[in-house]
Amino acid sequence: MCEPFTISLMVASAATAAYGQYQQGQAQKGAADYNSKLQKYNAGVQDGQSADAIARGEVAAGRSLEGTARQVGEGTAAFAGAGVDVGVGAPVLWQADALGAGYQDAALIQYNSQQEARGFQGQAFNSRAGAQLSRSSGRNSRTAGNIAAGTSLLAGASQIAGRYP
Repeated sequence: MCEPFTISLMVASAATAAYGQYQQGQAQKGAADYNSKLQKYNAGVQDGQSADAIARGEVAAGRSLEGTARQVGEGTAAFAGAGVDVGVGAPVLWQADALGAGYQDAALIQYNSQQEARGFQGQAFNSRAGAQLSRSSGRNSRTAGNIAAGTSLLAGASQIAGRYP
């Protein structure tokens, strides 16, 4: 038969182990919840970066087109200043080529900004998926901690019961 002091130590040991397991599960859940919030925040930042990339692309494309228009205007003025009829022949072909190249540049600028935005959108999607995974992991850690705490209590009770014939 066990002494009361030995039984008290066994109960305290089982309770301490159970509490430690419980706290570990809670701590892991807390860390996972924090990570989830951080990933959600990152997703929001990445959404903003995506919108910014599109806006910057639109501004840059507009500036590119303005530059093209200025270039065509200056070239046309130079032709006219030289006494060349700007409504026919080489000046018209030059204007068409310059405008075509300018529109291609503007389209490429917009395409590149859209690709950059898609990259940020992909990162935001991954951040949101990571947030969901972290939340799930936190719930699982909390459950595992609770189960481990219960197991520690049952193991302690079993040890105490085994001391009695």
